[in-house]
Amino acid sequence: MRLGRTFFRWLVSIGDSPDLPRGIDDPDILIWAERVARNLVSHDLSTLPNFLSEHLRDHGHSPGVFLIRHGSSVREIIDVLVLICYASESWEWADRCQFIPF
Repeated sequence: MRLGRTFFRWLVSIGDSPDLPRGIDDPDILIWAERVARNLVSHDLSTLPNFLSEHLRDHGHSPGVFLIRHGSSVREIIDVLVLICYASESWEWADRCQFIPF
């Protein structure tokens, strides 16, 4: 599968936006993602799951968090994200933390 630039238009990285600056703390990333209804994809396996639990416990919500397993290739990650986009509904990932690839 060849993915062009249009596929990646929907991606936002830390530092791309003034309200998502480099060095932003995890709790603030979760608040941003909730506010703009964006899923998070992260390598942060150590702190993000705990902050997500706290965020949800404090009555926050999340469109969903996808945590990338160590050793995953870019190809595997893209394949899973494309599958998620086409084979599921956004509500299925709400307030969840899912390791990818599956």
